[in-house]
Amino acid sequence: MRLELFVLPSVMRKDFMDAFVLSKEDLLTVHPTLGEELEAHGLDFHEWYDESYLWDKMSPDLPEVDFAAALSLLRKREGTVLFMSESESSHKPCSLTYRGRQVCDFVAMADPKELADRIEYEWFESARLFWEENRCMADAILPDDLYVFDTTLDWVIVFTHESDPALDGTRKGAESRLCLAFE
Repeated sequence: MRLELFVLPSVMRKDFMDAFVLSKEDLLTVHPTLGEELEAHGLDFHEWYDESYLWDKMSPDLPEVDFAAALSLLRKREGTVLFMSESESSHKPCSLTYRGRQVCDFVAMADPKELADRIEYEWFESARLFWEENRCMADAILPDDLYVFDTTLDWVIVFTHESDPALDGTRKGAESRLCLAFE
């Protein structure tokens, strides 16, 4: 897959956050009992917010779509798309392998069809290798959590690392990857 790094990733990442990620206040407005629910489980809301995935802090109105549908939506896009992952400060797997080195806090650009093909290949191949051979994929370049969008920030497709745990170890489990899409 051909890809390029976006020149000013910090600016685009901030713009993405402003467009799609709810602030602490907005999240509590949308989920008024979230703070109490977390506290009941011994968690501090502010710590949870700072450590949670971006997709956990997006609007609950963002529709869930299955993995195949998310890939199809991505393949229908024209031109170049942007994609990013979690920030390095989140302490979550977030690096992109670019020209043999690990890059965090990136925004990258790629052809949507090539990106969809790579996401699909890496997801299914890494699952297969883990289930069948108990090993990790050596040629993976993408982190599991990806946020795909364009410069207009009018749409987003989210590929999370989550899948149905009841189906783990099966092709259906890999197909159950949680994705979100706003078009």
